[in-house]
Amino acid sequence: MSEPSVETIIENGLVRLSDVERSIQINDMDYQFYYDRCMKPDNTPSDYLALHFKERQQERWMTCKNMLSSNFTVIKTQEVIQQIQSSLTGNIENEKHFRSGTSVKSTFKLSGYQIDIENEPEVDRVLFQLLTNINTDIELLTTAKLTFNIINGFSGNHALQLNYGLEKTMSVSNEDGTTNSLPVNNIFVLNAYTNRLIHDNRLVINISDVTNVQQNIQTQINSYKSVSFTPEFVDELGKNVPKRFFKKFISMFESIPDNLRNFYYVTYILSVIMESERNIVTEIKLRTLISKMHDSMIDQENDEH
Repeated sequence: MSEPSVETIIENGLVRLSDVERSIQINDMDYQFYYDRCMKPDNTPSDYLALHFKERQQERWMTCKNMLSSNFTVIKTQEVIQQIQSSLTGNIENEKHFRSGTSVKSTFKLSGYQIDIENEPEVDRVLFQLLTNINTDIELLTTAKLTFNIINGFSGNHALQLNYGLEKTMSVSNEDGTTNSLPVNNIFVLNAYTNRLIHDNRLVINISDVTNVQQNIQTQINSYKSVSFTPEFVDELGKNVPKRFFKKFISMFESIPDNLRNFYYVTYILSVIMESERNIVTEIKLRTLISKMHDSMIDQENDEH
């Protein structure tokens, strides 16, 4: 299939669909998004646009089932990454991305934004064995880093957002000289600090927000540890996620020792499953659900005291 004819191919910056007379193609990362204004029977432009999208290497376009209003503003994910780097300084490390429907997610680390959390060698061993099925008595080397997770919706289904993650990497050296490493990016424990990045049609990124996250990571960890993931929470989770997702969760949850069945360790399991599922709609829904359940228990405990 040949490339569609377009008025402009945008390579950077904010694009207000109200400024698009007929059509526009936006190239972002490995993805292409083509907006086409719908015309009325009298051949005058309407206030709505159709969205077609595909991977750059694909031949066939897919079409979004919903129309977009001219009020929608589009921004490229790679532009957001560049703006974060420019605003916060530091080098982008280990950036990776994927598309889920009409949304793009990018995860990366930024040099200079280190974090310090308490070591938990025995707990890390349990997590490592649970998530890898590798049973080892050798001491694990564990490191922790702050991650930046951008979710960018191109069809108006959700706002451009930045979620912070806690990536814990657990490594063990084998007798043959090889190393088994398990990086797990916990996308739930810092959800309270998720930011919408567009304000008044401007991309806004504040270093104070990141500093606040760095200073409160251990507090958030302790808070998530303090709340048990009860059978009632398991049932609630099952009502809100796809059956395949829940089946994976149950098979891992049942292997967690009773003393570790709290929100903190459960969110590592959920993060691993979410990484394999790569469903952005489910991720946003699940992050909201986990935060709501956790916060409700914290509020209940505060009321009791």
